[in-house]
Amino acid sequence: MKREDNNLFFGDHGDELTFESESDFIKKLSYINDSVPRRTEGRISKHRERYCLKIYLKSLYKEKLLRFPMGIKKGESPDFLIITNNETIALEVTEATTENFQIALTESEKRPAKEETMIEILPLFNKDKKVQQEVIKKALRKKEEKLTGKGWDGDSPEKEWVTIILEAVIKKNKKLNELHFKNDADKYELIIYDNSHVRLLIHLDKALSLLTKNFQQADLEKIFDVIWLITKNEQSPAKDEQLIKLYEKKCAPF
Repeated sequence: MKREDNNLFFGDHGDELTFESESDFIKKLSYINDSVPRRTEGRISKHRERYCLKIYLKSLYKEKLLRFPMGIKKGESPDFLIITNNETIALEVTEATTENFQIALTESEKRPAKEETMIEILPLFNKDKKVQQEVIKKALRKKEEKLTGKGWDGDSPEKEWVTIILEAVIKKNKKLNELHFKNDADKYELIIYDNSHVRLLIHLDKALSLLTKNFQQADLEKIFDVIWLITKNEQSPAKDEQLIKLYEKKCAPF
């Protein structure tokens, strides 16, 4: 995979993009490089941010929700400012995952391809830091090795997924309330990228229903105006990822 030499967020186009019109947007969307290298090949947060930003923009354009002219500025706290004639949107991007799963993924990439390393999910539920290396070792298995777990019990994958998504929301919601976060935008939006160890195991409709109940009970001092989720698209033959609106402040959650 080609490595980037330009440290600017949009490469040769700097840290800002301006779309004067719909045709200009179509032309310049390719300026957002959404390629994501392997963990062992220099992946950093900006790769995930660009990937999520492009899905967000393409999805909103498809639904005719973008307004032109429009500018996008890369920043910190928030990650992006989206500016139109009518409003400024502060956009944050985060990942919903667990430390154990990310370590297991990195370790699996380090192993020779010929070993065909698999990750057994159930051991990763153990979040005890004292035995973390043992947990990761149990999770990484060769293709011919037997699994050690007893399988899933009922809706346990959906419940685990809800916990991971809620933790991501609460963590970013706390950041939204910190003094250094830009507080003069007209609207605040959050994109959650679902990179959890159970994302391919859940029934999404069932998981979203459970998330609705838990979300409504969450004690959040100040919340984003809109919360989006990028996750698998069960209806797509290619299993493409989709953008789902989880929450919008002006109406009931979900």
